[in-house]
Amino acid sequence: MSHLKSLKSKVLLILMGIFVLCGAAEYAIHRLIIYPSFLALERDEAQKDLERPVQALKREIHHLDSLAHDWSTWNNTYKFVRAPFEDYVRSRPILFAMLKDSVNLIYICDTDGRVIWSKVYGLETAEELRLADFPKYEMPTAPPLMTPKTGSGPISEVSLSGIFMSDFGPMLIASRPILIGYSKGPIRGVFVIGRLLRDYMVKDLADQTHVDFQIIPIPTGAVPNVIKETMNRITPESPYWIEVESDEHLQIFTTFPDIKGDAALLIGARVPRKISARGYSTIRFILIATMASAVVVLIVIFFLLQRIILEPITNLTYHAFSVGYSGDLSTRSPMHRPDEIGVLAMGFYEMV
Repeated sequence: MSHLKSLKSKVLLILMGIFVLCGAAEYAIHRLIIYPSFLALERDEAQKDLERPVQALKREIHHLDSLAHDWSTWNNTYKFVRAPFEDYVRSRPILFAMLKDSVNLIYICDTDGRVIWSKVYGLETAEELRLADFPKYEMPTAPPLMTPKTGSGPISEVSLSGIFMSDFGPMLIASRPILIGYSKGPIRGVFVIGRLLRDYMVKDLADQTHVDFQIIPIPTGAVPNVIKETMNRITPESPYWIEVESDEHLQIFTTFPDIKGDAALLIGARVPRKISARGYSTIRFILIATMASAVVVLIVIFFLLQRIILEPITNLTYHAFSVGYSGDLSTRSPMHRPDEIGVLAMGFYEMV
């Protein structure tokens, strides 16, 4: 009987070994193949989340450019540059536009660079501001704000817009040539309009995009090490840098250029890791369900082996030992099976 117990143990160990190997293979497949796909999907969604505030900032610049286009193609603006008249300013449409459209800066210059009219306005303080980059009597030369006609396209499409780093921080700025109507020249001058990028604007954009992000101006001089390390990881080939903050959140960064094409803003977002958490829960549920099914299958297989193979062999073994101990060769085993075990029982019967 010791041999029979050993056979049962071997069968049980083999089944348990198969169970463990299948479980390990299942875990490896989910951990090394399926779960990384959830992580890649999570990173793609994080990029899309950060792209929303980037596109929202571009829309704000586009809106400012459209506003500059409307003002630069107004006939009264063209006449005002050619021969300034008080009614253009006295009617205060520009100050009204500042308050209505949250505009901080308006610059009207002729083609020689002379400032015909300018206003730099603090919306929070309702007072005039002074910007070193925008002198009062002469068009600034540091920021490339003049928009001469270039290329073969219509002059109504000539524009320059983007981010300009001013004394008071980042400024959304747009510059358009002053024309008659929408396409008639010649260019009389340039109309510049700007809006300071304040914290409340960033908050409004965050509410619109439903993304928890922040905008960090990149200093022109010495850059802090934290910002420098992040910027070094952002390249034209890989414009986003993602790092794991915790099991619950990712941090993703990208840069936004100024009107000269240099990196001016570092935009970062804190994104919840919902996809990886859901993927982990799904994989854990699948593993538990698979292991539970495997246990059931293991029990069924062992039960069938017990009934089909081990139990008949047990009966035949008892019969063999009984004949051996009693010496009664007339005893017959009541086993009639059309398989190998039945053939073995018949051979034993014929032998005795």
